[in-house]
Amino acid sequence: MRQTLKPWKKPKLYNAKGNLKERWFVYYYYIHPNTGKYQRIRVYQDLNNFKTKSERTDYANELIRGITEDLEAGYNPFQLQNEQQLTGLDNLQQAVPVYLAHVKRTLGPKTHTGYKSTIGALLAWAEKTSLHLKPFKLLKAADVQKYFDYSLETKGWAASTFNSELTVTRAFFTWLVDKEVISFNPAKRVKRLRETVNSHTAYNDELIQKVTDYLKQSDTPTHKQLYQFVQFLYYTCLRPKELRSLKVGDIRLATATILVGGDRAKGKRSEPVDISPGLEELIRQMDLIGKPADWYVFGNAGKGVPGNYFVPGPGPKPVGVNHFSDLYRDIMDELKVAKEYTLYGWKHTRNVHLWMETKDLMRIMRHNRHTDPKVTMRYLRSLGLLIDTRLKDERRI
Repeated sequence: MRQTLKPWKKPKLYNAKGNLKERWFVYYYYIHPNTGKYQRIRVYQDLNNFKTKSERTDYANELIRGITEDLEAGYNPFQLQNEQQLTGLDNLQQAVPVYLAHVKRTLGPKTHTGYKSTIGALLAWAEKTSLHLKPFKLLKAADVQKYFDYSLETKGWAASTFNSELTVTRAFFTWLVDKEVISFNPAKRVKRLRETVNSHTAYNDELIQKVTDYLKQSDTPTHKQLYQFVQFLYYTCLRPKELRSLKVGDIRLATATILVGGDRAKGKRSEPVDISPGLEELIRQMDLIGKPADWYVFGNAGKGVPGNYFVPGPGPKPVGVNHFSDLYRDIMDELKVAKEYTLYGWKHTRNVHLWMETKDLMRIMRHNRHTDPKVTMRYLRSLGLLIDTRLKDERRI
């Protein structure tokens, strides 16, 4: 009996032998319905926007994962986007919905919503200025520049907003170049704006004492859980959103690490975080070892129990999205602490302490899951920390 040929081959990365000056892409093969033969399909997305090998590789792995899941679920590239459909794209009104449908396969829901908002705003402006039906061959870089000038003036964009909108817009036109719909990227000549580095607020020793004393002295279960949440934030340097979705099974005392899944991390990469001695003590105090692996560390143990809606502690359901932030803000208002001091500030406080104790840039980079030391250096400067390379006690002869 003849075996049925699988319609696709597993996606792989072409990395130009590590050459960052060459274009990288993810490719896979799918049987073309007309020829019956495998045809190679390239996927670029934003891959070449990353400037380091590790960043490109991480992004490529996410692309490969997303494409593989879609293929296994029955995705057929020739059904959704055949060559005739792409060839027929001749203006923004036609191209925008096709592009948004394309990126929906590989972007998270929140990111896709952001893309939809950005590209949708461009299309709305084009409709007002009668550019939405302008043939791509007549579309100029000056047209896109006018849109960004208009938005900067009328919407009051901050530099960071301007740059993020520009990044998504460039990705859209890059996709059209990759698909050979247009010959150049009209957004490439729009210059990014210089961003002001935001200062992050860390807690000083007096405030640390004031807040933790309040939480420790309170006898309410919700305040006890909030104190544990603050301790976890401090020791792990996780973001509140990541910590809220942390599960018992992510804690690995055998290797003294916590695995932060790519589906929850900001950079979409699965990476470990060290468990420090203080954090290990906390984990044991919370009696997390032995709890079901799929339970949330900061959960609602009372979910599903009639008459017992909320019981703070590890449980099968996570606490509400704004539960800790709302509770924390109420307490800070009661203590008359300025609004600049937030839950996120405990992450910054930990990094200040680590830097003052170790002066170890690479350790802090790894603990914060940064991909580049430059990112860590900028972050430390935003905390008001000076990377001092002067000799403290030079050798004398």
